Amino acid sequence: MEEKVALSSLFNSHKDELEQKLHGLVLPQNAEQIQSTISKLFDKLFDKDGDFRQSLTQSEDFVLQASLRMLNSQQSITNGLIRRNGQAASDGECKHEQNLSYTSILGTGVGGAVGALIGPWAAVVGAIVGNAMSIYLLSRRSRQEGGGLDHQSHPIDSKDFIDIIGSLCDSIDGIIDTYRVQVDKIRSTYEKREKPTLQNEYSLLLEQIVNVDRLSITLQNDIPERMMQAIRNMVLSLENYDLSIKDGKVINI
Repeated sequence: MEEKVALSSLFNSHKDELEQKLHGLVLPQNAEQIQSTISKLFDKLFDKDGDFRQSLTQSEDFVLQASLRMLNSQQSITNGLIRRNGQAASDGECKHEQNLSYTSILGTGVGGAVGALIGPWAAVVGAIVGNAMSIYLLSRRSRQEGGGLDHQSHPIDSKDFIDIIGSLCDSIDGIIDTYRVQVDKIRSTYEKREKPTLQNEYSLLLEQIVNVDRLSITLQNDIPERMMQAIRNMVLSLENYDLSIKDGKVINI
């Protein structure tokens, strides 16, 4: 059985390297660089010949894409909360424009730097990077006194940010694992069912073959040779299913 590869395990193996690259970067000025850095890593993790993609079946790939659509929806909701809070915090303040520039990194550009990826795998990176950025900024907002967004630029807490990405990878793994468990349950249920055979599916047909064979033996002198040969061939064909006729009954060979 092919070994399954967890996205979180692959990501964790690059955590130290990623933390070094993010160290000292500042929001909102370095937002694009942060996105690009993370995207380059996931370019490698989602390479078509890489361990993760090679371990996915086609149906698991569909499940992954569905889970990412959920992440995209979550990102839209989170971004709306952040922008709404950012607007409220800036009302009546001279720093309105600065605050808007801070929250603007949550626009359509978040998750847009996806390196060489195309198609659904670009959505993978976009969803992960965009959600990580949104969740990180929302968590920063909740830590501010009074719940308002910080108007000042600040270095990103790379450890917190990476932990958020790791949690998203865990969530994706969890969805795929849940799907695999359900598939295994269905497979197990099917394998426990009695396998269809000629004897349990077509017992009436076999009974008629036995009757014809018995009759041909009784009337063999009155049956044309060609018909007798056809009857013998029919009886012999049961061997293809590991069956034969003995003492007027169909038995397993």
